[in-house]
Amino acid sequence: MAFRLLIVGGGVYGGDSYSNQTHMYVNGSRSWTKKEDRRTGVQDHVCGRVRYPDGTIKVVTVGGYPENELIRVYDPESDVWTKGGC
Repeated sequence: MAFRLLIVGGGVYGGDSYSNQTHMYVNGSRSWTKKEDRRTGVQDHVCGRVRYPDGTIKVVTVGGYPENELIRVYDPESDVWTKGGC
């Protein structure tokens, strides 16, 4: 079974440096691929996969520190991050 794993951001507890990097692992190719970076670095955030009614799948990140844009949405098909909202 093929799957993709997305790694977004991160940091060191108590540190003041936050990553904005995004990488995707595809087990079929057994390799990591660099993807578009988030606009800002973040740690302690949560993310999840969302399937829209049209079948499109996106990844949503919420919260984190010191993030001031609380919601960001990543489209793996176009490799683009956008600002989200409720």
